[in-house]
Amino acid sequence: MFLGKFEHSLDDKNRVVLPLAYRRDMSEEKLQEGFVIFAGSDEQYLELHTKEKWLLHSEELKKAYAAQGKAGEQDLIDLYSNAYEVQLDKQYRFIVPDSSMELAGIKRDVVFVGMTEKAVIYSRERWEVREKGRRKARSAQAKGS
Repeated sequence: MFLGKFEHSLDDKNRVVLPLAYRRDMSEEKLQEGFVIFAGSDEQYLELHTKEKWLLHSEELKKAYAAQGKAGEQDLIDLYSNAYEVQLDKQYRFIVPDSSMELAGIKRDVVFVGMTEKAVIYSRERWEVREKGRRKARSAQAKGS
């Protein structure tokens, strides 16, 4: 299960460590199966799924997009063209593909956010902008209550 927020940095080979808290709940076998990483729907962050969850998620997406005809097919092409399998090395690091880094605005520092079935990975800069916007929205909402 993916829960919590963790800050990490990529090394010079674009590798990042999968947070220990995420690894604790997975068997060594599950960790070695690898993961799938792809750009989130608004390309502001990356999503990281176990392969097992990716296959389930992928089937749900295929069904949802099939109802949209050609437009849905184009959306699936966009999704799959930016999806990559990643494997953990012995230090539990994985390589973030260059194209994924570019889409998500990742340079070096990242923030992992667990969302139960998946983790999202923000560049630290985009995370800080998001958090500032969320604080403003909550403050405005509280004042309007």
